[in-house]
Amino acid sequence: TTPGLNPLSIWEKIFANLGILKRGEVGEGDKDFFDRSKEVFKKLNEENQFDLVISQSTAAQALPNNSGIPIVSVIHGTIHNEIYNRRRSITSLKGWCRFLLIDLPKWYLELYTTNKRFFKSVAQVIAVSDVLKDQFIKEHPFAKDKVKVIYNGVDTNIFSPSKEKYNDFVLLYVGRLEREKGVDITLKALAEIKDQNHTLNFKIIGDGGYRKELEKLSSNLGLNDMVEFLGNVPNNRLGEYYGKSHVFVMPTRRIEGHPVTISEAFCSGLPLIATKMGGIRNVLVDGETGFFIDKDDYKTLAKRIKDIYNNTDQLKKISSRVADVGAKKYSKGAMLQKYLELIKNFHVDK
Repeated sequence: TTPGLNPLSIWEKIFANLGILKRGEVGEGDKDFFDRSKEVFKKLNEENQFDLVISQSTAAQALPNNSGIPIVSVIHGTIHNEIYNRRRSITSLKGWCRFLLIDLPKWYLELYTTNKRFFKSVAQVIAVSDVLKDQFIKEHPFAKDKVKVIYNGVDTNIFSPSKEKYNDFVLLYVGRLEREKGVDITLKALAEIKDQNHTLNFKIIGDGGYRKELEKLSSNLGLNDMVEFLGNVPNNRLGEYYGKSHVFVMPTRRIEGHPVTISEAFCSGLPLIATKMGGIRNVLVDGETGFFIDKDDYKTLAKRIKDIYNNTDQLKKISSRVADVGAKKYSKGAMLQKYLELIKNFHVDK
């Protein structure tokens, strides 16, 4: 679904009718993802009846209530996490007004009405991390027996360790360029060590509304020779950047579930330096598969970068360990095996 096509809640409709809240892009205001999905689902189900529906979060609310088909919901976050992340990203008075008057009441309305009904009706909930599972159960304790963990997996034909590395020591970030992702923390860390004879390079893949601010910060810190903004890169080319880099950095300010980029980094054998936020706490073992830093702590990040830069043997050991964990836990093969077991169980039950 394109963001903004979900039906407006009762609370949002009040502000939409007043002309305060606009939904979606130009020309999309009359569309409704749920209504359109019901039409498509009904047609396909009449042609060949479905046995199981796997839903991205609560998207399967679009199904007719009387379909009788078991639903598996795959969640990547919770409403309380979304509230926290949105609050941390607000930078204007307009943003605070929207958050307090529209978003916050809407989320709590969803939590105790539509979401509660939906998760009571589903057969299984898949969380992409152990921390997310615990957070979900706190929001929906009635569903605790329905929840299991399946990590996000990636294609090891694309993401795998490479013997060929960049000549410079390369830090890699892949993801949206928004303030909450903490890319600015890495830039500040590089500024701390840029004059210490380190041949460092920071490759930034992705785009977003914060890119201009990051480019300006990079320039102001005198990092233009060390930092590359590469924009969006096709998925089939991403593996080359991962394989040839040395360390993946993710000093996020968000409560993350299990970002796919972490699976990509692990399967590529890249040690991770990240904040101890959300599902990352379950993935990274400090000192063994990477290093934790505190949120916004660019000085410790700079120290971690220097330490691993100056210790080639440690880098090799951690990289080997990371690649092994990635293949066993975060590969597409490992993920698919768990989903196949899940599907077979529903088939047997039927």
